[in-house]
Parts: sequence; structure tokens; C-alpha cells
Amino acid sequence: MSARESRGVAAPNQPLLGSEIQSAGRLVRALALPAAASLAICNVIGQGVFLKARAMTCDVGSPSLVMLAWIGAGALSLCGSLTFAELGTMIPESGGPYAFLRRAFGGSVAFAYGWMMFFLGGPLAAAALAAGTAIFLNLLSGGMLEHVHYGWLNGATLAALVMLVAVTTMNLARVRTNGLLAIGLAAVKILMLVALTAAAFIFGEGSFGHFALSGSQGACTGIAPSLRGGAAGFGAAMLGALYAYQGWSSLT
Repeated sequence: MSARESRGVAAPNQPLLGSEIQSAGRLVRALALPAAASLAICNVIGQGVFLKARAMTCDVGSPSLVMLAWIGAGALSLCGSLTFAELGTMIPESGGPYAFLRRAFGGSVAFAYGWMMFFLGGPLAAAALAAGTAIFLNLLSGGMLEHVHYGWLNGATLAALVMLVAVTTMNLARVRTNGLLAIGLAAVKILMLVALTAAAFIFGEGSFGHFALSGSQGACTGIAPSLRGGAAGFGAAMLGALYAYQGWSSLT
């Protein structure tokens, strides 16, 4: 018996099954590169870019500064994703940030993070996405959903609840099944974005001169005056862009 076997650690090329995976602290490699990349694409490319564009324009007042906020937030997200990639290589354990925090700061900090994500981070993020989906469905229906009532629920609220149940049900499927689903959804998202971009140039009447316009006279309902312009406004725009970029850490 080798020294590795005497310590209960599997050899590098030996497959791990059942409890051996948990004892060795290694991840189950159930996703190939296309599925993993598609999961990241599905998590990052979402409704944030559509929901936050108006608020970001109100925050900074000009399209050029909005683009700068997107670039800055993208650079920060890239740094974060590269850091997580390095940590994932160094600490190949299930749990992602939980495993990283446990290794760096101990079990108490990781325990607090885990319960925070269980009670706040995960549910609030899912609720925000469901609410955003309901907003767009209501717009597509010409505002009909908010005028349809089922007891104390209106159509928009019911649509958000249905979305939550549907996504939760899909996540109960096998990892490989969700990987295949992610590949399909990522392809649809990319094709839709390409089509939307092409349609804007082909059928739209836009001009690059619009980047020199001011957004100060736009519909800024709900945007606090203290967050319009200056460093505070740019910081708020960065937060909006970071919200849209979030999701790159989900694979860990």
C-alpha cells in the first residue's frame, strides 16, 4: 500500500465514486468546456443590461460616460473571474466562494457566508430576475398583465412566481441535463443579441452623434438627485453595470 493510499487519498488517475469524492474533496467533472462556458454566458448575459441602461444614463448624464462605466465594470469583473479561476485551480473543492473563504479565514466566516447566500443572496437575486422577467412580459403584453388579477395576485406577480418555480424545477435536473440546456439557451441568447445588433444598424435611424448627447433631460423617475452626476453618479452607474455582469462566479 502506498503512502497516498494509507492516508485515504486516491491516486491521480483513479476515479472517485460515492463517498470517496466527498472525502477527497474533489469536484465531480460532469460538465465539459462547452457546457461550462454556456453556463457562464447564461448567467452573465441577462436582463441587467436592459434594466440598468436608463438608470445608468441618469446617473452619469451622457452615453459616453455610460460606456466608460461598462468598460470599467467589465475590467473589474474580468479581474474577479481570473482570480476565481486561479483559486478554483488551487482549491478544487465544491462550494466555490464558501471553500475559498473557509481556507482563507476559517469555518466561521465561511459558515456565515453560506447562510447569507441561502437566506439573502440567492433568494434576492432570483426574485430580482423573476421581477425583471415579469416587467418585460408585461411590456410585451401591452401592460395587460398588471391589470389581470387572480385573487390578491396580479398577472405580473403571478408570472414572476411561475418563473421562479420553473427555474427551480430545471435546477433539480441532473448536472449534465442542465449543461445541455445551458448550451441551447446560450446559443439562443447569442443569436438574439446578434440579430438585435444587426437590426439596430440595418433598420434603425441611429447615429454615432448620439453619443455626444446629454441624458440629463431623460425620464429619471426613481433616481435620487444625489446620485446624478459627479463621482457618486459614476459610482452608481458602475454598480448598475456590475449587477449586469454578475454571474461569472456561478461555476465555482
